[in-house]
Amino acid sequence: MRIHKLLLLSSLLAPVAVFAGTKVTSNVYVTTGYASGAPGTARASADNYQYVRCVQSATAGAGGFALVQCIFRNSQGVLGNCWSDEPSLMAVVSGMNSDSQVVAYWDGAGKCTSIDVTKGSEHAPKTP
Repeated sequence: MRIHKLLLLSSLLAPVAVFAGTKVTSNVYVTTGYASGAPGTARASADNYQYVRCVQSATAGAGGFALVQCIFRNSQGVLGNCWSDEPSLMAVVSGMNSDSQVVAYWDGAGKCTSIDVTKGSEHAPKTP
């Protein structure tokens, strides 16, 4: 029985060891209806063009609104952006930081259909 527990434990821990020390460079990529990139990688790039920015805005009062806009610029200066007033997408963006990778999809009107924010040690933090 003890051997079975050890085998189970080792099989659960084995995948973790595979990712130890992994580093991912996520340069900004922009195409029609899709963009991705990591703020830390964009900030550290030598080209002075790349950036990833998501902005949340809101107004108060009865006619108030809230929205999020994500803007990406790649190393060639090509921009991609989308906006949304969907609370679920705004909640995802609120978890973004410089160690994140951001992926956004949008429709023909520029409205975000999906925003993914991945945070992990493999993404480079923002540096000066």
